[in-house]
Amino acid sequence: NHILDRAANATSGGGQKKKQKPIMAEHAIILLSTALCVVVLILYQLISHLIEVSGFPYLHESGAAILLGAFSGGIIFLIEQEAITFSESIFFYYILPPIIFAAGFTLKQKNFFRNIGYIVLFGLTGTLLSFIVLTMFIMFYNSNGILNKEHELTTIECMLLACVLSATDTVAAMTIVKPKYYPVLNSVLFGEGVVNDAISILLFKITSAMINAEPDDTQMDVSVGTFLSLMWQFTYLCTLSILIGIFFGLLCALLFKKNPRLRESPIKEVSIIILMGYLSYIVAEIFDISGIMTLFICGLTMGRYTFYNISEESQHGTKLACEVLGNGAEAFVFAYLGLSVYSFSGVSFSFLFSFMTLIACIVARACSIFGTSFIFWLFKRKNFRLELRQLTLIWFSGCIRGAIAFALCLQIETEGRSILVSTTLAIVLTTTLILSAMMPSFANWLGFVNVDPDATPQYRELLESRQLTSQKDIKVTPRKDSEQEHEGCIHRWWKSFDLHYVQPYFGGQDYDNGSQSADQSPRLPDHFHNLDNNFSVFSVHQKFAVSSKTSAKETELEEAKAREAE
Repeated sequence: NHILDRAANATSGGGQKKKQKPIMAEHAIILLSTALCVVVLILYQLISHLIEVSGFPYLHESGAAILLGAFSGGIIFLIEQEAITFSESIFFYYILPPIIFAAGFTLKQKNFFRNIGYIVLFGLTGTLLSFIVLTMFIMFYNSNGILNKEHELTTIECMLLACVLSATDTVAAMTIVKPKYYPVLNSVLFGEGVVNDAISILLFKITSAMINAEPDDTQMDVSVGTFLSLMWQFTYLCTLSILIGIFFGLLCALLFKKNPRLRESPIKEVSIIILMGYLSYIVAEIFDISGIMTLFICGLTMGRYTFYNISEESQHGTKLACEVLGNGAEAFVFAYLGLSVYSFSGVSFSFLFSFMTLIACIVARACSIFGTSFIFWLFKRKNFRLELRQLTLIWFSGCIRGAIAFALCLQIETEGRSILVSTTLAIVLTTTLILSAMMPSFANWLGFVNVDPDATPQYRELLESRQLTSQKDIKVTPRKDSEQEHEGCIHRWWKSFDLHYVQPYFGGQDYDNGSQSADQSPRLPDHFHNLDNNFSVFSVHQKFAVSSKTSAKETELEEAKAREAE
């Protein structure tokens, strides 16, 4: 957007005369800006790798991207005397879609659907509760003199800011909680983060539509009728978004199933999958519904059905392409945020209001996690498998606000926009730079230790078990429960329906097939299976010692392999 505007100013000949730089100078500045952006992305990849390998606890990779972007933006500002602005349209139409589609297509579906209850509880119910609590806090601050008279917000603006700050960013926790070692917690964090983003954007759209419907009634009363109307629109748009995502996902699966000769051209297969996913996002945005939810569901559906209708080469190529695009877009988001910080130097700012709003975000997040968990535990305490330390990590990770919150804030077009933008920017930078850097230490304090890469599957299960509360010597035995014991009646009904009525028309993998699928992790080395069931753990910070019998029965080895395949 910045580059196109400057190019247009350099080549325009009519209109109001103003001093312009030569076209060649403009071209050189564009090349310099582009080169700096590319260098920032390369440095981000190198620094994030070094942080991951060395375990540097004082800086997270997202914070490093912001600092690199801010440094490059400062260089551009000194040269051009003009700051790069953050374009929310570029963010929502070109940067965010690859991240969401990659999340849906490469999702480990077995863990996701096994923990769908927690994901809906925190991502849907928790986000709605967080929105309500934030609205109450912000309206209380606004009516009790936290802001100056000239900066006082309307009721609608308080609701808009609550929608913006309901969007969390759990990327920092995802880099700590690896799916190989903490599959339950990782899937909950991942799913809750995606659902939270979709719900927050949907709430923002609904609240913005209320402004367009009643442009003069900015001090409207938030009554029960208003809340019910908001919930009805939310339910309608959420359902429509899911249906459109399923439609495009099944349409793509049907296209490849009915045209098997497309397998002869893997490049075309990969291109069609990516473009079909992007088309679902654009269609959802045209109908003014949740493009994020549509795209995520579309990628999820493609990963379940389309993936098994394409060639093996395309399967690997599509997953790799999605992961590369998603990683690159995620890096560019934070770097882009850092590049644009200099464009907000003239906005109004209230330190007290920003600090109090940050406190409100932390309290609202606690209500959305601990409050909903307590209510769920009261009714189904036997089925609640998350322990307090896991809930605490989920709470802390959701206190961070990222680029989605900031991009949403830039879409506000009200009189109080200046104070809303400055408050959101302050919270995003503070939480991303400080709380993200605190995440490794906080996770270690909770007991989420780094696992030795040679650790056995039983040890990784031990780290997820409820008995691991200290660094004491613990003796454990492997789990004996089967996969079917974790399945509810709805899950079993869906498997039967999918197997008999969906897969015959759209493809997919048989649930009883023992081969590796897209939702399974890569098989572990064979030496992990040559273990005896009796083993002991001497310390959580020591290498896990395993003693195996010299003569293991073949039947026991086959059973261990069968369990690992499941």
